[in-house]
Amino acid sequence: MFWTKSINKESLFAVECKLTAKALLAHIPYFKERTKIKKFYQVHLEGEEEKQIMDGVLIVTFLKFCKYEKLV
Repeated sequence: MFWTKSINKESLFAVECKLTAKALLAHIPYFKERTKIKKFYQVHLEGEEEKQIMDGVLIVTFLKFCKYEKLV
C-alpha cells in the first residue's frame, strides 16, 4: 500500500512500508514511470540503513525517511 503526501493536489512523495529491508518491490518502478511523483520511498524498520535504487527511489529506514522529509 502506498501513502502519499500532497500539497495543492500535487503528490510530493510516495511511501511503501515494510518490516524488513528486502529487494525493491516491482510496483514502485511501475508507478514511478507512470506518475508525476518525484520521490518514492520503501521504508523499513530493520535491515540496511539506505540504498538508492534509481533516481528518486530509495530504500531507507523509518528514521532516515523522517529526517529526509523533515517529519522529526
